[in-house]
Amino acid sequence: MRSPGHLTGESPLRLIAFAAGAVALGLLAILASEHGPLGPGLGAQAAQFGSLRSTEVGTGGPTPTPFGTRGLARLTDPDCCMPIGWAGDSRSLLVLAQPSPDAPSVLLSVPVEGGGAEVAWERPASISPDGSLAIEPEGTRVRITHRVGGVSWTIANAGRELRFAPGGTLVAWDVTSKGIAHPDVREHALWVAEITGAGSRKLATTIGGGLVGWAEGGQALIATGRIGADGQEGIWSVGLDGSEPKLIHQVLRPRDPLLSPDGGWVAFYVAFTGDPGQNGLWILRLDGASISKITPFGAYRWRDEGRLLLIPLADSQTPSLFEIDAAAGRAVQLTDPSLTSLPIANADWLVSPDGTRLAFTSWADRAVWVLTLPEG
Repeated sequence: MRSPGHLTGESPLRLIAFAAGAVALGLLAILASEHGPLGPGLGAQAAQFGSLRSTEVGTGGPTPTPFGTRGLARLTDPDCCMPIGWAGDSRSLLVLAQPSPDAPSVLLSVPVEGGGAEVAWERPASISPDGSLAIEPEGTRVRITHRVGGVSWTIANAGRELRFAPGGTLVAWDVTSKGIAHPDVREHALWVAEITGAGSRKLATTIGGGLVGWAEGGQALIATGRIGADGQEGIWSVGLDGSEPKLIHQVLRPRDPLLSPDGGWVAFYVAFTGDPGQNGLWILRLDGASISKITPFGAYRWRDEGRLLLIPLADSQTPSLFEIDAAAGRAVQLTDPSLTSLPIANADWLVSPDGTRLAFTSWADRAVWVLTLPEG
């Protein structure tokens, strides 16, 4: 099921496929990656941060050094399955697969260092971060089942995705208002409960935006939007202790916010503001110590706490992988496209919990590949 390989991605057909797969993000790149100065809106807030910087990938500061690696391995057969996550120990990739055309889909665990795939769950499901629980939507509820022993229960949460707090004893979710089509005025009720569903309570309601994840060691939720119809829009911290929500950073419509693994940083992008200085990719430290604008725009994932992986949407026919040191504002190039190509289909890539590997579906052969990441 697994064989080493090297994807070149150099043929015209492959390049056309890559361009088609990136068309949606390419539009955002045109709108969001202008190399303008920091906009007046963010400049006016600079005093609240310890530092306000602009980090440009590939120019300025230390020259990024191509590490160039051929550490690609094909993990699955073509058109085999869909990657949905990593096992908590980073030793296996979880994929959805259909063994035969007439068979139901199952969740497989595919080891990355050899060995056969195993059935992780007999139905489509997600797995808790510690690997002990299977989570399945069940109408207006979510069913949680211990993978060993089979004890299960349900949580009434409108069938929404659960976000597990550090330690795994609490879960959070948001419930979206019905009948409101426009996302800027849609209400998101933020809920928290014990893992058993006991003690469920609504912490706050945001307008626009929604739940991002957990921070402060599981003592607060991070959300975007407005608290109240006339409230300021931005990134909020909502404490579990019942205190008033705290506006961490005022920003207009932060999109695709992504929390770092330990909840100390959030990456997001801004588009369509009419101000080139505001548009683009940003990294915010949640304690207010710093905020950085990253150019050019691209697809991003956290490697670990404080290190963001970026694949710029540039004019290059084959993409490169960069690593951004959020605290230092330094960019390092991890792959050389002349040695390692990354034909990632539709931004479908996942970083292992330990930050050592990157898995993706290739548009070249529709197989799942794994790249062992070099150190920056």
